[in-house]
Amino acid sequence: MPGTSPGPPVQWDKAEDPDNAQPGYGYVPADTAHHEEIFFYHSDHLGSTSYITDAKANITQFDAYLLYGELLVDEHSSTEEMPYKFNGKEFDSETGLYYYGARYMNPVTSLWYGVDPLAEKYPSVGGYVYCIGNPVKLMDSDGAKVHVANAASFSVLLSSLPAGVRSVIVLDKNLYLDLSSVEEACRRYPTSKNLDILKRIVSDRRTVDFDATSKTYMYMDSSGKIESKDFKEPKRSNAYQDFMSKYSGPEEQRQLYSLTLLKQGIKDEIEVSGNLGATLRPADEQKAFPGGEISPSKNFKVFINPFATPEEQAKAVGHEFGGHLYMYLIGKDPRHGGSTGTQDGNIELENQIKEREHESIRNFKEK
Repeated sequence: MPGTSPGPPVQWDKAEDPDNAQPGYGYVPADTAHHEEIFFYHSDHLGSTSYITDAKANITQFDAYLLYGELLVDEHSSTEEMPYKFNGKEFDSETGLYYYGARYMNPVTSLWYGVDPLAEKYPSVGGYVYCIGNPVKLMDSDGAKVHVANAASFSVLLSSLPAGVRSVIVLDKNLYLDLSSVEEACRRYPTSKNLDILKRIVSDRRTVDFDATSKTYMYMDSSGKIESKDFKEPKRSNAYQDFMSKYSGPEEQRQLYSLTLLKQGIKDEIEVSGNLGATLRPADEQKAFPGGEISPSKNFKVFINPFATPEEQAKAVGHEFGGHLYMYLIGKDPRHGGSTGTQDGNIELENQIKEREHESIRNFKEK
């Protein structure tokens, strides 16, 4: 109703920079030098931004659209102009186009500026037609989200998730994760943080290529040179068993020796070292947190070592997806060591990785 607050946002999350803001998430504008002012998106059934409110639920912006996203109303009570509008996609005021990640859409002509990447799925519909000509009911998230290299890679990804939802999540014909199936999995298993993170990744406007079978992957260095790196068999060791096998003291003291090792933190478990995975950010995603191997394409790339055991691979998915990739997508530093480059320079990332690895292992062991 006019003059009333539109209700709570679709989803709450920590405020972030407006360049990374998503519908339903908070953001902090750049022109608040003396105080922090937070705003929230309120979206309709298509994800289109209808209202923006401040922290006190006052309406600061109202947008209404024609069928294909052309602005009908764009009212402001704030100087902060946010670009995420129809379907929650970025609107370029200079060109008048919406950016959907895989391509651009012209809301005036109701056409894509580029052929639909999934055009083969709809042979009876033109490759430039938006949502089969039904923009009131349907939306195109961007034509591409998380692309899985093959069935074996998909199995590795699923192994890090609760066993009860592995049959729920599906791929489409072109091996992209189906968002609606991930959302259904989240409804069935609301306690899994790994599932929540996967939903956040699939819902993002950027595309991720996931591969758990390639023995070699390509990357770009800081100078722009394309290089390759080979995965190798991880090294495995058990320091506790090594010490116990070398014990030469009295047999009656063996138990005491064992307890001493355990008290010193030397556990009877296998330690794995080596490169179990890699997350590559594209060049245009390096500005905030530069460093590391760069994706040679416009997409994020996540690789898992094919020589790792199935359990190690599930753990690596938690490490890469739930750690490095997720932290970056929510505006956090995804680098080991952070800006310091030291082992303990990014405790938030290390804690995040530890939690996601633990859940991935628990999920893997479920039947």
